[in-house]
Formats: sequence, structure tokens, C-alpha cells
Amino acid sequence: MARHNGLPAGRRISGWAVVWLCVALACSDEGAAARGMARDEAERQLLTDASAALHAARSALTEYGPDPALSLLAARACLALDRRGDALAHADAGLDAEDLDQDTEADLNWARGTALMGRFQELSNQIDWRGANRSLEMATRAGSRRVEAATLLVFLQDMGLLGSTTRRDKFAQLVYELDTGGKAAEQVRAYLAAQGG
Repeated sequence: MARHNGLPAGRRISGWAVVWLCVALACSDEGAAARGMARDEAERQLLTDASAALHAARSALTEYGPDPALSLLAARACLALDRRGDALAHADAGLDAEDLDQDTEADLNWARGTALMGRFQELSNQIDWRGANRSLEMATRAGSRRVEAATLLVFLQDMGLLGSTTRRDKFAQLVYELDTGGKAAEQVRAYLAAQGG
């Protein structure tokens, strides 16, 4: 069979198809750039104004569609505003994304676990405790919130009836390894000393 530009005859790419493909790729690059700028803006706002950051993240999610990093930003803003239910919803939405990288998945689990732990403190629902315990443990494996997740797990083990001193000590040791000489390690050490551990 005769070939043209590596394609069988009769299967040539038309000039219009090439133009359309180039336009689509250019639009895709522009969309990715705009999405990245929206994430950067929401991140910047989160330093000083959680409400503005939440608005920016939600607006970007509406305009550009699902994005795990934007969902994480929205969840972080909600946690800063003590809106645990909304934080949980954004974290779950981010975790539902396809092709989720390990670090973002771990950080979304930190947000999810933090929201569930806060809700457990308010409502004493054992389902929330179990969810917090599971999500926070997943957050200790990767991402930028490993120390925070391990620290929360130490405290969580003494809440309710489902924790164990074995797990508490396991995550305390992880805090010491990840945060040697840091504030989290000092906080955990002081807490365990007060508990007689």
C-alpha cells in the first residue's frame, strides 16, 4: 500500500485537521496556564484571607472544572474558616480525581482527616473517628503534611474508645523522626509526658 508521510494512502491528515489540532493544543496550554495562575492566586490569598482564597478556588473550579490542587486549596481555606463539612466535601472531590499524584492525594487525605477529627470532637460519631484515623494515616506516607498528620494521630488515639497506645506511640515516633527538634516533636513529647507516657 502506498504511504504518504508515514500514513497509508487515503488516510492523510488534512490541512484543516492539522490546524484544528494546533489550535486545540494552544487552547489547552492557555487553559493550563490560566488554571495555574488561579491556583497561585488562591494560594497567595490563603496567607491572609481564607474567605477570599475559598472564593478564588471555587471560582476557578467552576470555570476550569475538577482540579485536585484547587480542591485541596478550597479544603484548606474551609479548615481555616472552621467549615469542616465544606472542607470534607472539597477533599473528597479532589480524591475522586483521576491520575492523582501521590503527594496531592496524601495532602487531600490530611484535609479529609483533619475535618473528620474536628467533627468527631463535636459530635462523637465513631464513623468520623475511623475515617479520621484512616485518612490521617494515609497522609503520613507522602506529601507536605506528614508531620501534622502524625501529630493529629497521636492526639486522636486518646479520643473516644477506639484508639490504642500502641498506635499513639507509633505515630509519636514518626513525629520525632520527621521533626527532630521541631515544635511538633516538642508538643508531642510534652503531651505524652502529661499523659504519663
